Amino acid sequence: MPEHEHPVADELIAKYWPHPDYSKDRVASALDTAAELLRFVNHALVNNSAGALPHVQDVQDAAYRLKLISSRMAQPAEILAQRLLRMTDEDPTLYATEGNANTHTHAAAGDLARASARATDTSETFDAAFNRLGRVGHRFPDEE
Repeated sequence: MPEHEHPVADELIAKYWPHPDYSKDRVASALDTAAELLRFVNHALVNNSAGALPHVQDVQDAAYRLKLISSRMAQPAEILAQRLLRMTDEDPTLYATEGNANTHTHAAAGDLARASARATDTSETFDAAFNRLGRVGHRFPDEE
């Protein structure tokens, strides 16, 4: 993978989300940051896809990174689903403004479990694209 002039993820995590400070505010901050970084990528590709990803290998590299992102989304989605089910069984303070709280939490847990499965499928699809692009290259004038 190419070197970057910007801080690498490990440096950012150590500075802004140090282990083991796993508070709800830090989790929310990390998720917000991840979403905003993906928004940056969207804008970069919409406004300058040829400059941001000039070669097939650059698209392959992006597919690899998207594979990592989507594969890492599966576990938190599954954990959230399990957390909701435990809360339903253990938290007597839950209530619903409409209907039954347990009905809503169980349905949301099912949604999150499906999201986990879809994240895994998405990761596998990005991985397939990455592997296919490994068979493609560019001929540059100085190589002919």
